[in-house]
Amino acid sequence: MLHARIARFRSLEGGLHAAEGTVLDRHLRDALHTVMRGPYDWAPRSGRYGTGSL
Repeated sequence: MLHARIARFRSLEGGLHAAEGTVLDRHLRDALHTVMRGPYDWAPRSGRYGTGSL
């Protein structure tokens, strides 16, 4: 369900400039990561995304 919404959004996003597309991709990745991993997996010690390893 969420993946279908992201795919549709990406198809609509195709007409945007590269810089704007990059920003939107970053927001999509952050949102998808939050949905898939949960808000407790944000780990600043391991970089941008939690790798699951301490």
